[in-house]
Amino acid sequence: MAEELIRIYPNDGLSFNIDNLTDEDLQDIIDFDLKLEKEGKPVSEETFEIEVEPHHNYWYFLQPGDDLENGEYIYNIDGKLKKAYNGLKKGTKLAHAQKIFNVNDKEVPPKENNISDLKVTETDHDILFEGKDFTADFSKPLGGLVSLNYDGVDYLDSKPLITFWRPLTDTDLHLGYNFDSALWLAATIGQQLLPEKFYFEHLEDSYKLTFVYRYPIPGGQENAVTYQVFPDGTINIESIYSGLATVDTMPVFGIDFKLNKNCDSFRYYGYGPDENYIDTTEGLDLGVFETTVRKNFNKKIRPQESGNRTGVRWAEVYNAKTGKGIKFTALKEPFEFNALPYNTYEIEAASDASELSKISHTNVRIAGKVSGVGNGDQIADWARIDAGEMIDLDFSISPVSLKKDEPKKVEKKTSKATENKEEKKVAPKEEQNDTKKVTPKKEAVKKEETSKTKTAKSSKSTDKVQKET
Repeated sequence: MAEELIRIYPNDGLSFNIDNLTDEDLQDIIDFDLKLEKEGKPVSEETFEIEVEPHHNYWYFLQPGDDLENGEYIYNIDGKLKKAYNGLKKGTKLAHAQKIFNVNDKEVPPKENNISDLKVTETDHDILFEGKDFTADFSKPLGGLVSLNYDGVDYLDSKPLITFWRPLTDTDLHLGYNFDSALWLAATIGQQLLPEKFYFEHLEDSYKLTFVYRYPIPGGQENAVTYQVFPDGTINIESIYSGLATVDTMPVFGIDFKLNKNCDSFRYYGYGPDENYIDTTEGLDLGVFETTVRKNFNKKIRPQESGNRTGVRWAEVYNAKTGKGIKFTALKEPFEFNALPYNTYEIEAASDASELSKISHTNVRIAGKVSGVGNGDQIADWARIDAGEMIDLDFSISPVSLKKDEPKKVEKKTSKATENKEEKKVAPKEEQNDTKKVTPKKEAVKKEETSKTKTAKSSKSTDKVQKET
């Protein structure tokens, strides 16, 4: 960003607050570009100018309309110079902000699931599900999903595994977490299935399998992993960590997947485009981003934790050549996501990137929470995971086949936003007591009605997809 001439930030409602820090009226020097998106797909665009006196602020109210489908939407707003100013070039971006909101007032027909379309074969050792273009095999002795095939492609190379451990960073080692957190490494590699607690039930529209594990942790700890299989091939997975009062913190709570190495790329709807952790999200946007598994691995001098994404609503891991893959979708709360060419233990064992072996799998981590990575000297207490808190990890797996969308025509408007001087007065900052600044929030807010008159001219635009480099 260039010199700070304006500030833009979202308010609690469907509006942005725009601060004019210059000695001129904003309409003379700045244009605002406003784009509405749904999961990375453009819905509408407009460019407008606003009359805002020097060193005053302005509330710009958003009007998404009543015809939006249910879902999460994002307004992206950018303030750009319409002419050269103070040594800055025309078109220089001065400020950016996002507003996230949900639409959920449309009636949605129930999803049709004919349980008779699902063939189930149970033996002493396995339960095999066969549906249209998919099979899923669960092993009773191993305690979980051991094979998953969509449209003739096998995706799983081994059973998904609960994990409490992530590779140590240089900051972790500096702080001695390799010693303090070692019990969570033992819990991950030493977890033991309790076969007597296996439970299999036939529901009206699906089948549910529950596997229970215990962990070598002081005070004892058991966790269940529940799979719910639907006739269309969707599998819901849930595991609840109930908390442990005898331990202070832990590195991560999630599930590791070892996938076919041909799943070499991923696309996700979450915060990006760069890797981020709970303590490194400042300045990032919510959006749809894509990259490769290989590029996601940060080749530092000493291999360590890297590549995480926070606030992920869904993630697709796929073969770049065929476009086929699997989709992980959050069911209750956004999860944290990672996809790397090496697993945690390969990364931990290497003292140099050259020691890492040839890529044999794509390693995906779906986590309810991942500890922060700090700033090199310290990790803030709030960025560490309290081992006593409950974490509910709940998501689904389904097949995905990515195809390039046809360019979508997006209505683009150009308008001038002005104040009604009789109805609304904007006071200098020092006189304003009712204008509340709100730090941009990641959580979505409900859609609400607002009003503002705009005059528009239509033009055309083409669909843009944000691509991570």
